Amino acid sequence: LYRKSSKYAKRVVVLNHDDYSELLKRRAVKKEKLFIIPGIGIDTSIYLPEAKDTNNTVVYLSRLIKNKGIFEYCEIAQKVRNNRKDINFALYGEESEISVDDIKKYIENGSIFYGGFSERPIEIIKNSAIIVSLSKREGFPRIILEAMALGKPTIATNVTGNKDIVEDGITGILLPYDDVNAFAKAITDLIDNKTLMNKLGNNAREICVKKYDSKIINETIYNLIVKQN
Repeated sequence: LYRKSSKYAKRVVVLNHDDYSELLKRRAVKKEKLFIIPGIGIDTSIYLPEAKDTNNTVVYLSRLIKNKGIFEYCEIAQKVRNNRKDINFALYGEESEISVDDIKKYIENGSIFYGGFSERPIEIIKNSAIIVSLSKREGFPRIILEAMALGKPTIATNVTGNKDIVEDGITGILLPYDDVNAFAKAITDLIDNKTLMNKLGNNAREICVKKYDSKIINETIYNLIVKQN
């Protein structure tokens, strides 16, 4: 389908390097037609970090589907809270492939707080210490972009999409998607190291403003689509 449809396209745009390489490898799109842009941008004048003490709340905002690592997140939360009741885990997102009943035991045993679908992601992220992404694949994840704009570090799976935006050790931490123990340790260690947490968050904000602000991305898209026509 890509091969057939790309014949009629002047340009094909992808959001991460793995997709770019895959399309070329499979000869689905000619190289001269294929371009990569870093997401759709974010208005950093609206997403403004607040100077306040960081609490110990870890947040995941995601649709409830298996590919997003929802069960893994619950397991990580349970593992951490077995020893650290001072670290809280929240999950926001609408039910889909996974229902609330599927994660009910984690809610009832106090491992996670489930807030359902929310239209206030800015407030939720601002009131968190760390944002996580347990996804097994992404395009160019919006939630990480929002976290960066708000000056929050991200601990994410080292997979397509996530690794294009999270700079390991600079703006966040990248870990294997199937290593629950590594995530539990990384979260605990970062919560206990507020200096590093703030450094990663500040780096994330700075890089977001310089690379991913909507004005920058809009100009890239404009030049790609309009000027080259």
